[in-house]
Amino acid sequence: MFTKKEVKHLLVSIIVLGLVFGFEDGRKVFVLSSWLLNLFYVTMVVAFSVLFRELIVKWKASRHDANSEYELWMVKQVWFGGHGKLKVGMPLGIFIAVLLSVTSRGKAFFTGIGTHKIKEDLVARAGRKRVYIKDSEIAQIGLFSILSNMFLVILGVLLINYGYNMSKF
Repeated sequence: MFTKKEVKHLLVSIIVLGLVFGFEDGRKVFVLSSWLLNLFYVTMVVAFSVLFRELIVKWKASRHDANSEYELWMVKQVWFGGHGKLKVGMPLGIFIAVLLSVTSRGKAFFTGIGTHKIKEDLVARAGRKRVYIKDSEIAQIGLFSILSNMFLVILGVLLINYGYNMSKF
């Protein structure tokens, strides 16, 4: 289902987002064991939500006879024109996420650390009117990424409001 490159990028994303969301545990006094336990729980929730979203995006892309590949947001050029090209990309999304989380002491979040590359499967789309994927189809696939996150938020709110004790986590 996921390529080796995707697995590597997903693991990095999960670890970074776990640190971003688990950086501030809400306690007045820092206790390492409590902080590490909170970080573990937050990272597990992040892992579930990221993997759920990626599976939904892959499913929706396959419905359009396309493939979706998750990648970290990398900047490969730092200046305009032909100048400032980097041989290895710089993970700007991770840099912004960590910097914002640390400078705000865990009060602000930046979660845009990954991107999706959507490519059409030309053999599967051969009988269609348009063989190449349209922008509107890419937008629909991206919309399902947002909708899957909204579904998880609504599910969490319903669990909290109808008696499920989330303080154990």
